[in-house]
Amino acid sequence: MRVDLSLLDGEDRLVLNKLREKGEAWIVGGWVRDYLSGINPKELDIATNLKPDEVAEIFPRSILVGEKYGTIKVKIDQPSHEDRIWEVTTLRKDGGYGDGRRPDNVNFGSSIEADLSRRDYTINSIAVDKAGNVIDPHGGIRDLDMGIIRCVGSPKDRIGEDGLRIIRAFRFMELGDKGLREVDKELSEAISSNLKMLDKISRERVWSELKIILSGPNARKIVDTMRAHGVMDKILDGITHSQISGNSTNYSVNLALMCRGDD
Repeated sequence: MRVDLSLLDGEDRLVLNKLREKGEAWIVGGWVRDYLSGINPKELDIATNLKPDEVAEIFPRSILVGEKYGTIKVKIDQPSHEDRIWEVTTLRKDGGYGDGRRPDNVNFGSSIEADLSRRDYTINSIAVDKAGNVIDPHGGIRDLDMGIIRCVGSPKDRIGEDGLRIIRAFRFMELGDKGLREVDKELSEAISSNLKMLDKISRERVWSELKIILSGPNARKIVDTMRAHGVMDKILDGITHSQISGNSTNYSVNLALMCRGDD
């Protein structure tokens, strides 16, 4: 399978081409997932074999936040795109996740396949090379076609590494007017049996994911699924909550409806 790279705008191509002058670069993550799902792709995330300091040399305006883990936020010298940021991450293999959020250590690598193997869900473990060829070692395209959210490897291990993956699983259910993806059975069981992992996630990070969920056209159904898994009781501990009525895509409205106190 090949992707039509003509969809990329000039700034996207500029960032990719500059990285490829010094090394290799692949499109990864949400852009690929959305494109293959028939959804208009938005932010472009990039994987590269260049180290963070090498990327920063190419793009001096880069924001060095997360470089310990191989990620920096690239900015370019284009006044019309002052606010645009490209997240560029060095190919890597992760060590253990002692804090339940981030890897204890990171080993930079050179294999895109190995890098995709460390990612959370198969639908996020797809890359596109410079010729537009799709690299899909974990069956992500199949799961996109089936509308399933499935872990790369053991669901228990993936959730045990990073508790935020619980909330992200529900965020990836959203397909807009195309409906919903489903969480596969093994992942569902891993979530329900590992809710304690949510204690390791900052309230800010939980809210950033929940805000996106509450802004979607299928927020009510997704929140119902989260409630069925015990997730809402965990993240809204001590707060009475109920089903969302109506079909608002305003997260403030949906939050108010959810916490209105009657069921």
